[in-house]
Amino acid sequence: MITRDDIFTVVHLLAWAEIGTVARIYIGKLFGGSCNPGYDGRWQWIPCVTSPGLVRLGGAFFQDLPANVIGSFAMGLFSSSATLAAAYSHNGAGKAGTVALAILPASSSLQKHVPLHLGLRTGFCGCFTTFASWMLQMVEMMVGGKPSMLGPEWVAALWGLYTNVAMSLTALVSGQYIALMLHCRVYKNESAEEDKPQQPATNPDSAALTHDTTAPQLSIEITAAHTHCVQRGHVVGTQINPSDQQQPVQSTAPGHNLNMSSSSSAIPDPLIASPHDTLPAPASPPPVSSPPPGNAKAVSQTSSHPTALCWAVDLVALIVYIFLTAISITYAAIDGGNLTREQDEQGIWYIWISILLAPAGCIIRWRLSFLNGKMGWFPLGTFLANTSASLLDFIIQVLLVRLSLTYLQIAVLQAIQVGVNGSLSTVSTWVVEVS
Repeated sequence: MITRDDIFTVVHLLAWAEIGTVARIYIGKLFGGSCNPGYDGRWQWIPCVTSPGLVRLGGAFFQDLPANVIGSFAMGLFSSSATLAAAYSHNGAGKAGTVALAILPASSSLQKHVPLHLGLRTGFCGCFTTFASWMLQMVEMMVGGKPSMLGPEWVAALWGLYTNVAMSLTALVSGQYIALMLHCRVYKNESAEEDKPQQPATNPDSAALTHDTTAPQLSIEITAAHTHCVQRGHVVGTQINPSDQQQPVQSTAPGHNLNMSSSSSAIPDPLIASPHDTLPAPASPPPVSSPPPGNAKAVSQTSSHPTALCWAVDLVALIVYIFLTAISITYAAIDGGNLTREQDEQGIWYIWISILLAPAGCIIRWRLSFLNGKMGWFPLGTFLANTSASLLDFIIQVLLVRLSLTYLQIAVLQAIQVGVNGSLSTVSTWVVEVS
C-alpha cells in the first residue's frame, strides 16, 4: 500500500534533484564560464577559475570542483547527530541527544520528516555533486586526444584527482563541525529551558489539590523503601522473620497494591538504615531508549501524523518541482525547434533537458543505495552508481568525438551526461563513506 510518506519521498527527491542540478550547472559557469570564451560569452566578466583543461592549462581545478566542494559541505551540514557522534565522539558529540538533523532543534517536527531528509541528502547534495564528470575530465586530460588541444596532461590530472578528494573531504568535515557546534548550542539551550524550576502554586486550593494527588504515590515509595530494608535486615530494632521475606506487602494507599519479593529491585533509603550497616547497591535497571531532553514533542510526532510545518514543506517541494519542470519543458520546446549552434550560441538549451533528466538519475541512485547494507564494509550501491555513471559518460563522449552528429543530437547527449549521469553519480555520499 502506497502511503503519504512514499508519495512525498518521491516528490522531495524529484524537486531537490532539479534544484541540485541547476545549482551544479550554474556554479560551474560562475567559476569557469569565462574559460571557454567562444561558447559562454555572457560569463566573460568573471575571472577564469576552473577549466576543463582542454583548451587551456589549469585542468586540476576542473569545472565541477566548486560544486563538489560546496555539495560536500552541505552534506556535512545536514548530518545526523548519530553520524557526528560516530565521527567526533572525542569532542562530546554523543552527549547531546540523538536527532536526524543536527542543525535543527530536537523538538522540531521536521526531525521525524524522513522525506525531507532524503530530499536534502540524496536529492540535493547527491545531484549537486558529480563523480562521473570528474572522472571524465581527468581521463580526457590523461589521454590527451580529441577534444583536448594541449596533449596529455598527466601531472595536472593527478593533481585534479588529489584536489577533489582533499577539498571535498575538508568541506565535509567543515560542515560537520558547524553542524556539531549548532547542535550542541541548541541542545544546551533546550536543556537550560527544561532545567528551570517550576513556579510554586499561589492558589491554596490548587496546592491542596496537588498534595492530595501526590500523597498515594509518596506512600507507595515510602512503603517500597521500607519493605526493601526490612527484607535486607537494615531497619533499626527490627527482627526479620524469614517466612516474611516472600510475603507481598500491601500498600497503605487506597486503591494501590504493591507486590514486592526478595528479588525485587526496590529503592533503598539510607535515612532508615543502621549507621553500622552497608546497603547493597541497587540492581541496575535495563537500558531504556529514552528521548533526549527537549525531544518529547519530536518523539510523539510521527510521519503518519504530520504537522502543519511538514505539510508546508511538502507543498513547497511539490510547487518547486512543478515550476522547474514546467519552465524547463517550455523553454526546451521553444528553443528546440530546428536547433543549430548559431541559434544556441550560449549553449543553454541542453540545460533545460538536463533539468528534466536529473530526477531519473537521482531515483536510480536512491534505489541503488538500498544495496549499501548488503556488505557491511563496502558501499555497493554507491559504487554501482558512480561506476555505471562514469561508464555511460565515457561511452557518450566517444560518440560525441567519433561521430558526425547534428547540434540537436549533441545537445541531447550532453544533457544525458549532465542530467542523468551527473545525478546518478555523487561525491557527497562518497566522501562520507571514505571518511
